[in-house]
Amino acid sequence: MAPCDTSRRAAFFWLRVFSVAPSTPASHYPASLAGTFGATCGAGRNPLGFIIRNGISEMYPYPLIRGGGLFLTIIGAMIIAGALLPRARNILVAVGLAFASIVTAIAAPSLAHPLGAPSRQQIFVLAGSVLLEMILIQVVVRYVYHLGERTIILSVLLVVGLHFLPMAVAFGHIIAILGILTILNAGAGLWLRPNMNLSMLWFFDGVLKLAGGIIMMVVVLT
Repeated sequence: MAPCDTSRRAAFFWLRVFSVAPSTPASHYPASLAGTFGATCGAGRNPLGFIIRNGISEMYPYPLIRGGGLFLTIIGAMIIAGALLPRARNILVAVGLAFASIVTAIAAPSLAHPLGAPSRQQIFVLAGSVLLEMILIQVVVRYVYHLGERTIILSVLLVVGLHFLPMAVAFGHIIAILGILTILNAGAGLWLRPNMNLSMLWFFDGVLKLAGGIIMMVVVLT
């Protein structure tokens, strides 16, 4: 795909998600914006074609699934790397989160293009799930801080698994299944096997996220 196509698709994808209703006609977009993209990407091409062709009602119900899968694939790989390099675990996760966020924001429009555009409800639930995760992590870390690093890490992994559950509204039931599995993994380390090696639990969490991400990227379930 040409760079101009990628940038145009990304710009109008996010404009489509956050600014306009699904039925908004091309004439309602600013002429200057459409003209800019039209001039940049070639005369005679409709810069709004992606938006207008992909009505939500006619497309796949979870158009963000592949973007979410890409994010999870990157994070899962970095978590696995952290299991192999435990001293760099936190740094690898932080770098992975930043890198995955940037790559997903750029690639999401192209990945969603064959599937349509997400609904406002899906965007709100996705944003709300992330906000809930951030709040719960702060609360949980303060609550278990005195119990040591192992409990803190597993508790955070459990919260991450919990915030996957409502994300099923945006990504489909695959991420809900992933959430349940990651909750069980963290819960096993917290309560069933309190002496189980942390690196093993961390590694398995990464494998689950990596596998779930790959499945979300390549499998579209109706």
